[in-house]
Amino acid sequence: MFEIKKDRIGAALEVIPNNSLNLSMTSTEKKLIGIGYQSIVLSPFMLVVRREEEFTIFPSGKIVVSSSLDKIKLKELATEIYQVIG
Repeated sequence: MFEIKKDRIGAALEVIPNNSLNLSMTSTEKKLIGIGYQSIVLSPFMLVVRREEEFTIFPSGKIVVSSSLDKIKLKELATEIYQVIG
């Protein structure tokens, strides 16, 4: 489904889907607002949302979180996000 790894400098965690997606950021925003996320930034190239943590989502489906969130909790939240955004 996806892989979780540290970014190049180790400051953030990246969630990378096994299959690249082609997400509409507007549609993704609406779906995530529907399950309680707050939209912070919306552009054609990325979406930043927040609920428990702040996530940056890219059209490819990559999710970046720059908090101290542990991998187990991140896996739960990423699974929920991918189920909603398709």
